Amino acid sequence: MPEIDYPGVYVEEDRSGVAPIAGVETSTTGFVGDVGSAERCAAVQVRSVVEFERTFGRVVSGFELGAAVAQFFENGGYDAWVVGLPNGVPLSDGLKRFDAVDTLSLLCLPGETDVEVLWAAIEYVERRRAFLLIDPPGTDIAGTIALTASLALGGSANGAVYFPSLLVDDPAGVLSARPPSGAVAGMYARVDRSRGVWKAPAGEEAVLHGALAPALDLSDDEMSRLTSAAVNAIRGFPAEGVKVWGARTIQGADQIDSIWKYVPVRRLAIFVEHSIDRGTQWALFEPNDESTWAKVRRQCVVFLEGLFRQGALQGRTTDEAYFVRCGSDTMTQNDIDNGRLNLVIGIAPLKPAEFVIFRIGQWQDESASSAKRGECRRRR
Repeated sequence: MPEIDYPGVYVEEDRSGVAPIAGVETSTTGFVGDVGSAERCAAVQVRSVVEFERTFGRVVSGFELGAAVAQFFENGGYDAWVVGLPNGVPLSDGLKRFDAVDTLSLLCLPGETDVEVLWAAIEYVERRRAFLLIDPPGTDIAGTIALTASLALGGSANGAVYFPSLLVDDPAGVLSARPPSGAVAGMYARVDRSRGVWKAPAGEEAVLHGALAPALDLSDDEMSRLTSAAVNAIRGFPAEGVKVWGARTIQGADQIDSIWKYVPVRRLAIFVEHSIDRGTQWALFEPNDESTWAKVRRQCVVFLEGLFRQGALQGRTTDEAYFVRCGSDTMTQNDIDNGRLNLVIGIAPLKPAEFVIFRIGQWQDESASSAKRGECRRRR
């Protein structure tokens, strides 16, 4: 304590505390695509279409990578990393270029529908705690459903498929169909900023700016088929624009029993896991004792309580929303002797109201009915 010489407020720093856990970035998006003959392989950060064109050239017709990045910024995206591959280089070879991007959260391979390449991308985002936005094979409903089913076989839920392509005005003023992943990624970023990663990127707020219409108008039966197969539909609404109308991961098909059925549930779990992992790195090589465990518990509780107060978790109280355990109930003496600190966390994520059902009936005033029955009896 500093020496106290006169009445007033005295401050002493407590060096026993630890820094609060900061939430990781959720919207930094990686793009991989063909850039023709340009010799570009490293990931380049761009924060606008102007920056993209300065590095990779103008966004022109038939340039899927450039169109996707432009749609990303038009829909609210603000931080992109682009890997441009010369002609003939497979997209999967560009994935390792993102290893140096510490904040990678979303990944787009504009126009890519090859199952082998997409499997490699899903494995990559699983390892990086990121999420893959997957384009459909044009307007082929059966092909899109089959693609989604194939990708689901790997067991990962770190990806979502969107259907159909978008009709947009290309730089030459010609109406053309474009893969939706870039626009959807920008919309994710916009919703993350306004509502949080726990809000489903679908519904009234999920407008895809710059899209004139979906490349295919879907009937109710087609919508039902797509939803049941975990394909997120894109629909056009008169005077309201084009909107994403689904929020299922590739593990969200009706016949799959998965806790990761919904995009916001999966992304919230990734966000919590990644944030806590980074925020507790200080515990490495600290004494594996109650003092360290208490600090870890306190850090995690403060972080999760903040999410609860923002509406990210369900439950009336914090006890219903999450739990944090780190101590003798999560570690054996063998764990302690071998330097293993085990932290166990549980959260109750919110799930989107995918189906809102109204039951409408006629209500009858019982007292009025009784009066009418009595009147009838008197008349008799």
